[in-house]
Amino acid sequence: MNKNDKAKSLFRGGFLFFFIFCIFWIIGVMVAEFTLSLWQNGEVDWSNIVSMSIAGVIGVLIALGVKKVLKKDED
Repeated sequence: MNKNDKAKSLFRGGFLFFFIFCIFWIIGVMVAEFTLSLWQNGEVDWSNIVSMSIAGVIGVLIALGVKKVLKKDED
């Protein structure tokens, strides 16, 4: 396996999915929190944004781990 094939296989796997999902998850959390703060005429709760962002990243890591284990069991 040459260098290009190795790089392509890495991006076909979980890394690219993980990166894209994290970006969209954080953007979604921020939009939701800004919307809630405007709706309630209050301040933006930054601790909630940080905790939800971290929870999403941890959830994706767990899901990718489970997916990897189930894929190994099929083989």
